Amino acid sequence: MAASFPFIALIAASMGGWVAAPAPQPRAGVARPPVKAPAVPQRAITDPITRFTLANGLTVVVQTNRRVPLITATLVYNVGSKDEKPGQHGYAHLFEHLMLDGSEHWNRHSFDSLRDLGASDYNAVTNQDETRFYETFPSAALERVLFLEADRMGHIGGALTADRVRREVGVVLNEKRQRAARPDGTTDAISFADLYPADHPYRHSTIGEEADLNAVTVEAARQWFDRFYGPSNATLILAGDVTGDDARRLVEKYFGGLAPRLPLDRLLTRSVPLAGAVRREIHRVVPRGRIDATYIAPPQGSPDIASFDLTAHIMAAGARSRLNRRLVEQLGIANGVFPTFEEGQLSSRMGFVVDGIPAEQMVRAEAEIDAVIAEYAANGPTPAELAAAQAARIQYMVGLQGSTSGKAFLLARAAGQTADPNYAETYFRQLREATPDRVRKAVAPVYGGPGYRLIARPKPQLRAVSGGYDLTRGAPPMGPMAPIVFPAVERVQLFNGLQVLLVPRPGSMTDVVRLRFDDAGFAGPSRQIASLAFDLLAGTQTTPDQRARAERAERLNSRFGAMVEPDHADLTMNWSAAERTHGIALLGDLLTKPDLTPEAVAAAKQARTAKLREAQSNGNALAERALNAALYGEGHPLAGGQPVGGIDAGQVREWVRGHVRPDRATLYVAADTTMATLRPLLEAALTGWTAIGPAAPTPEMPPARGAPTPSLTVIDQPEASQTYIMAGRLLPRAERPDGIDATAAWAANEVYGGNPTARIGSNLRVDKGWTYGIGSGLYATRGERHWILAGTVERDHSGDAVAELIKEMRGLTGDRPPEQAELDRIASAAANQNAARLEGDSDLLAAMADAQSDGLPHDDVVRQPARLRALTLEQLRAASALLADPDKVHWVLVGDWQRIRDQFARMKLGTPVVVPLGP
Repeated sequence: MAASFPFIALIAASMGGWVAAPAPQPRAGVARPPVKAPAVPQRAITDPITRFTLANGLTVVVQTNRRVPLITATLVYNVGSKDEKPGQHGYAHLFEHLMLDGSEHWNRHSFDSLRDLGASDYNAVTNQDETRFYETFPSAALERVLFLEADRMGHIGGALTADRVRREVGVVLNEKRQRAARPDGTTDAISFADLYPADHPYRHSTIGEEADLNAVTVEAARQWFDRFYGPSNATLILAGDVTGDDARRLVEKYFGGLAPRLPLDRLLTRSVPLAGAVRREIHRVVPRGRIDATYIAPPQGSPDIASFDLTAHIMAAGARSRLNRRLVEQLGIANGVFPTFEEGQLSSRMGFVVDGIPAEQMVRAEAEIDAVIAEYAANGPTPAELAAAQAARIQYMVGLQGSTSGKAFLLARAAGQTADPNYAETYFRQLREATPDRVRKAVAPVYGGPGYRLIARPKPQLRAVSGGYDLTRGAPPMGPMAPIVFPAVERVQLFNGLQVLLVPRPGSMTDVVRLRFDDAGFAGPSRQIASLAFDLLAGTQTTPDQRARAERAERLNSRFGAMVEPDHADLTMNWSAAERTHGIALLGDLLTKPDLTPEAVAAAKQARTAKLREAQSNGNALAERALNAALYGEGHPLAGGQPVGGIDAGQVREWVRGHVRPDRATLYVAADTTMATLRPLLEAALTGWTAIGPAAPTPEMPPARGAPTPSLTVIDQPEASQTYIMAGRLLPRAERPDGIDATAAWAANEVYGGNPTARIGSNLRVDKGWTYGIGSGLYATRGERHWILAGTVERDHSGDAVAELIKEMRGLTGDRPPEQAELDRIASAAANQNAARLEGDSDLLAAMADAQSDGLPHDDVVRQPARLRALTLEQLRAASALLADPDKVHWVLVGDWQRIRDQFARMKLGTPVVVPLGP
C-alpha cells in the first residue's frame, strides 16, 4: 500500500520506454498546409453525477456509466499523517493496513474478499491529508462491497487484537525499511524537516517512526478509529455501472445505521513560506547526482493551482520543456527532468527534479536550474508553450474518463479538500481559461521567492436512522454475474501484407495501437541487435532527428514506446482521437524513415552500455542476472547482459530489413472508428513500408545449459536491513499454451504464489509479518518455461523465510496438496476479473497480440475461465509436482551476507557463490 498519491500524473523523463515522437521539415519553398486545431473539450465529465449526504454525515458521489458491468468504489477518509500527535507518527498509515485486515462481522482480509468477488484493482493509500480505499469490481458485487466498507467503517474496533496489531506493525516496518533501502528512500523525511517548522503537521513523513509504531496498543488503535473513521469524516464515491437512485437506496441500506462521530476541530490551512533559501547536501550510492528544487505553494483547491499545473508541464514535462531543452539537450549535463506536484490541504509543494548529473557538473547544473526558473518567474510562459501545456493537461483529464477507476480518481480529488462539489469542472475551466499573464502572476510570488526551499461552525445535527441492513447478519449474497462478451473485431490485410485488427471503441477520445512483430525478439544469434534496434525505432535517444520526432509527438499529445521480449517485439503508440490522421502519419514516418544512422546507433549503444553499467550497483538487477545465468548458462539469449559494442549501423539496418517487416507483423488498433475509415489512412501513411528481400529465418531458442541444482548465489550488500530473495527453475515446454498441462501449471502457481492471497504471501506476510510482499510467476517462451519467485524479507528472518518457501513447495505434493476450494477460487476470480481485462485498451490489445503470437484466437482471454472451470483437482495436483522439488531450484540472495550466513549453514542450498555488490 502506497503512502502518497499526487493527483497530477505528469509525464516524467524517467518513464522508461515512453517518449514522445519526429516531424519531417518542410522543403524550402513549399508552404506547410494549415492544420485545423482540434475542438477543445468543454467538460471534464460528461456522465451524469448524483450527490447526496446521509443523515449521519456520509457524503456520497455517484458517476453513472454503463459501458461495462464494472464499478469503482473509493472511500476517502479525511485523516492522514497531519492528524498525528507526537508519539503517533505512522498511525494513519498503520490504520490503513489494519482497516484492510478484517472487521467485526466479516473477519477476513479485504484482499481475500475482494479477489473472491472478481475485483481487479484494489488497494489503499495514505498521504499527509487523507486515506483512500478503492476497489474496481463487477457490478454484481456492489452490495457485498458496500457491506465490507460499511462494516469496517463502523466495526473495526471489535476485530482488533494484539497479534493483529503486532503483525501489521511488522509489515509496515518492512515497508519502511524497503523504502529506506532505495537511493531516494529517505529524501522525503529530510526535505520535510527542512521545509516545515517543528510544530507543523507536515514535518514528519507518512510512513512513521519505528518507536511510535512498536508502542501501538489495541486501545490506542481503537481510539484512533473512533475519532477519525466515521461517516461524517468520509466521502464515498461510486463510478460505473450504477444509477444514482440505486446507489442512494443501497448506501442508505448499509451505511445509514452507522453512528456518527463527533465533529472534528482541525487546522484547515497553514502555509509557511521559507524565510530564505535553504540548501542541504546529502550523499547516496548512485552513479550520478540529482537536484530537487522545491517551493512552498498555495493549498489544494486554490484558484492558482491550475497555473502551477501548467507551469509544471512547461518547465519539466517532456522533450519540449524548458529545463529539458537547456540541461539535457543544449548542455548535455543531465539525463532527464521531471516536475514534482504535491498538493496539500495545508499548503502544497511544487518544483522540479533534474536527474543524472555528473559529479563535476553539479555546481553548474544548480546555477542553470536557478536561471531557468528565474526567467520563467519574471516573464511567464509563451503563448505557444501555454497552448501545448493546456492541450496536454486537458487530454489527461479527459483520458481519466476511459475507465471507472479514472472516473473515481478524478472525483476523489475534491473529497475533503475544497468547498466546491464540482471541483473537477472548475479545475478544467481554470486550465482552459489560463492566459500567459494570469499564469505568470500566479506563480511568480512562489518561483520568484526563496526555495529549497479560526472558523467556528455550528455543530451539525447528526443522527442515526433505523431500518437499514443489520451488519451483524454478515455479508449479503453476491448478485448474478453479467456475461462477459469480447468486443467485435474488424480484420483486414493491407497492400503490403500487414494484418490489421481493429477493436471499435465508441466514445473513446484516445486511439491506442500496438504493432506486434513475431520472431523479432532477442532469441537467436542476433539477440544483442533486437533491443538496440527497437530503442532506435522508438526514438529513445537524443539525436536531432529523434528530438524533432519527440516534439512532433508532443504537439499531437502522442506517446510511443518499444518492448522487446524473447519471442516478439512491440511498438506501441497512442494519440488524441482528434489527431488520428497526424498520429497515423507519425507512425508511418517511424516505420518508413527510421533513424538508423551511425550517429544514432552510436548514441543507442552508449545508452544501453550505460544501463548495463548502472545495473552493477542495483542488487535486484544483479539478482535477476545471476538467476538467469544459473538457469540458462552464460551466453544463452535469456541469460541477459549481452554487450552491444561490436554492432554497427549496417548490421542494425540489415536486422531491421529482415525482422521489422509488414509481412511479419500485425497491427492492433482500439479507436472510435471503422475499418472503412481507418484503412485508407493506414495505406497512405505506410506507402513506403514494404517487405524487401527474404525475411530473416525464425530464430530457434537454444537449449538451456544451466548450473547444477540446487545452487546459491549471494550478492553481498553490507549493512542491508533486508534480504531480497529470488529463486527459479526451468519447466518443460507445454504442449499447447491452451492445453491442460499449461492451464494446470498456471493454476498450480496461483496456489503457491501467483497472487497476493496465495500460500507464500499469506504465510510470510499475513501470518508472520516478515515481508511487505512476495510472489511467484510462470513464464513461457519458445523454449522451456521458467518459474520465478521473488520478494524482500526481514534480515533476521532471511533463513526462516527461505525455509518456509521450501516447506510450501514440498507441501504441494506432501501434507498440503491443492484443495478443491483453492481451484474453485482461482477459476471464479479469473471469470470475475475478465471485465477489467477488457476495459483498458492497452491491456486488451496486449491480450489479443499475445494470444495470436501463441497461435490462439485473438479472444482467448475470455476462454481462459472455461479452461480453469474444466480443470480437475487431480490435474491440478499432478501439475503441482512441477513446483514441488526445492532440490531443482536455483536461489539468489541480496543482503548482508556476514549477518545472515549462519541462517543458511544447514539448509543444503549448494555451496554459496558470493559476489560483491557494485561495479
